[in-house]
Formats: sequence, structure tokens, C-alpha cells
Amino acid sequence: MAKKNTPAAAIRDFVLLSLILAAVNYLVSRNDPGWLGVNPTPWLLPIVLIGVRYGFASGLVSGLVTAGLIAFSVQKFLGVQLTDALRDHLAFYLGLVIAGGVSGEFGAQVKRRSETTTRENQHLKDEAERLLSQLDVVLETRHDLQQQLALFNAPLCALDEELKTLFTYSQDEFAGQLLRMLHRLTNVTSAAIYVIGEDQFEQIASVHPTPQLAPTLFFSEAPLAERAIASGQLASVPDATELTTEQPFLAALPWLDHLGRAAVLIIHDMPLDSFNMNNLARVELILTWASAMAVLRQTFTSANGSNRSISHEDYMVLLEEAVKVERLHGLPSSVLRFDLPPAADVRSLAMKLPLTAVLTRQSLEGSIVVLLPFTGETESNELKRHLMSSISGLRGCHYLITSPVTSQELWERIMKP
Repeated sequence: MAKKNTPAAAIRDFVLLSLILAAVNYLVSRNDPGWLGVNPTPWLLPIVLIGVRYGFASGLVSGLVTAGLIAFSVQKFLGVQLTDALRDHLAFYLGLVIAGGVSGEFGAQVKRRSETTTRENQHLKDEAERLLSQLDVVLETRHDLQQQLALFNAPLCALDEELKTLFTYSQDEFAGQLLRMLHRLTNVTSAAIYVIGEDQFEQIASVHPTPQLAPTLFFSEAPLAERAIASGQLASVPDATELTTEQPFLAALPWLDHLGRAAVLIIHDMPLDSFNMNNLARVELILTWASAMAVLRQTFTSANGSNRSISHEDYMVLLEEAVKVERLHGLPSSVLRFDLPPAADVRSLAMKLPLTAVLTRQSLEGSIVVLLPFTGETESNELKRHLMSSISGLRGCHYLITSPVTSQELWERIMKP
């Protein structure tokens, strides 16, 4: 434990050091009290130590006392008058006093800097502890947020934007980009899309392919895919850790691709925590909607002068699917109704809609109904304002699919004037 810097402590240390040094001086150089003939004199040692340890005043006083004691010793032991002793070695005695003052000031500055550094270190320590506690809160909040996002299907919140981007690719690129979208939204690591032939599967696209996802697979090489085709629905293994050479795949989903061909998606690998029925349902959702909307897009593009509208029956099928998606996945869609002014150009209006929009004119006179899959209220309102500002006399209203409702009830609500 360090001693406190009190005057009593300074006096005690000075007396102790001086007595020790005086005894050594008497034993070693009895005829030279104060070591006047030694340069530098060892008597500087207690003065400097006291000055550095206790500050300017203690150093200066110890220098004065030491000079006085040495002068008194010279007078006593050498028989020299005190005034002569001081005059003959004036520089020596002044050096002791100055050394005490200088070392004391140096010690005081070191002490002040040390105290400042100690305060800053304590402040930094307190700040570090505060930041660590905040980091713990942030990490805990982040964990809770991740759980909430997973609960509310956050990976699919950007599905409308992903579909819009997907439709910017050509038909040859469509399947490959669809797999990459599945990789981003559902964590499918390794998978491939196969067209179903007579007795084998022909690969048309893959993402992170493995040797098991060969360009051509016979039905016997993919029994899971064969079972999915036979049942017409998703087939998956009960335990992702028990794959075999004969059955190396996790899941298979049959569907109609963007060209209307019978196809199957075969998943070979994905993270273990992502392999669950909820996530596989997301995969099926994306495949179904991407394929259906790609077929509609192809139909709209191939028909010259088409207004991009579909029949009421087809529209109701898609509306029912949108209601089901909201109920199962918590992913809302929007429906817009536009009342057209006289002689309005429906085709011009349809071209202003997003690529993912689906519209119908059946059962309506002078109006159209637009379905915006996986689009929230903000985006639908923005689209409505844009169209109404660009087409004079156009009136519009929107409906958000977020509450328990059937497609027929929603349609009746839309039909009300």
C-alpha cells in the first residue's frame, strides 16, 4: 500500500533516509562530512527522493535542512566557522536546495499527470462498462427481433420486388434466377429444376450444383421426386440427417414452369434450421406465383394490342390464392379498382402497371380491377396516386388483404359503388 503524501510522512521518510546516509558517511568518509569532495554528492539522493515523492515544498525544505545539517557537521567535526563553511562551499549548498526544488516540481507535475491519467482511465472504464451493458441489451434485442421477424415471415416481405426483378430476365434466364431468388429468400443452398420426361428428369437450371444433381436423372435415381410427381404435392424426408446414397435429396416439389411444362424442383441441401415445413411452404409459394405470373406475362406479351386483362374466373383463382397466402404466411396483397373516364385507353393504363400486376375487366362496366400480389398499402397508394395524376378523370380505390376474408366476400366489397 502506498503511503499518503502528508507532511508527517515526508518528515519521517526524510529523517530515516538522512540517518541511514549519515551513518554510511560516518563509516566511509569520517573526515569528509557531507561528502563535499565527491561530485555529485550522495546527499542529493534523499533530497531528490523526497522531492519526487512529496512535491515542491517538501523537496525545497529537505534541500534547505540537508544543507544546514551538512554545514553544522563541517563546523563541528572539522573545526571550521559556520560562516566560513557556508562561504567556501556556497555552490554546493545552493545545489542541494535547487535540486530539492527542481525534483519537487518534477514530482508535482508527474503526480498531476498521473491523477489526470487515472481520472481518464476511470472514465474510459466506466464508458466501456456502459457500452458493454448497452451491447448486451442490443444483442438481446437483436435476438428478439430476429425471432419476431422469423415469426412474421420477414424473408417474404420483399417478395414483390424480387418478382419484379425476376421478370426482367429472359425466358432462358428465368429458371436460374428463380433458383437464386429461392436461395436468398428461403436459404435453399443446393437445388435444381428438372423437366419431366418419359422415364427421366432433364435439368434446365441449378444453383450451387452437387454431383447428386446430375444433368439427367432417371426416376429410380430420385425416388423422392417420383413420389412428389405421383402425389402431385410436396415430398420431403422426415429427417434431414438420414440421407442415403439411394435417396440423397431433402425435398421435391412438382409444378408447372414458366413455359407450362411439367417440372420438379429437387432440393439437395439447405441449413438444418431452415429445413422445416414452414420454409418449404414458402418455397412452394414462390414457385407457384412465379410460374403463374410468368405464364400471364408471356400471354400479355405475345398478344399484340392486349390490355393485359384476364378472365374473371382466372382472376378469382389468383385472388383466392392471395387470400390464402395472407392467411397462411401473413403476407398481404392489394387490390385496386379504377373507374375509367370516357374513351380511356385501357392498354395505356395497363402498361403503367407493375410487371407483377394482374387485372380483369369482366363483370365491370368502365372499370378495371388490379391485383398487386404481396404489395402493402404504401406501395398500392403510391401506384394509385401515380395513375390518377397521369390519367385525367381516373378514379381509384384500394383494398388491402389483411383480415380474415374470403375471395368472394372481397370481390363483393370491390363491386360496391
